[in-house]
Amino acid sequence: MDHRRRRLIVCSELCRKPKPRELRGIVGRAQHLRAAYLADSAAGDIVVEIGG
Repeated sequence: MDHRRRRLIVCSELCRKPKPRELRGIVGRAQHLRAAYLADSAAGDIVVEIGG
């Protein structure tokens, strides 16, 4: 794998309960992020690091 193309994805989100009108945008963003993650994972571009 080309090390210059490695990406680090940090999944961390803490938020208040969304109002009903805000939920559509949150769901759309989550679907987009999932599709991007699956595409990168299939391409072998995902690196998982646990700890800090």
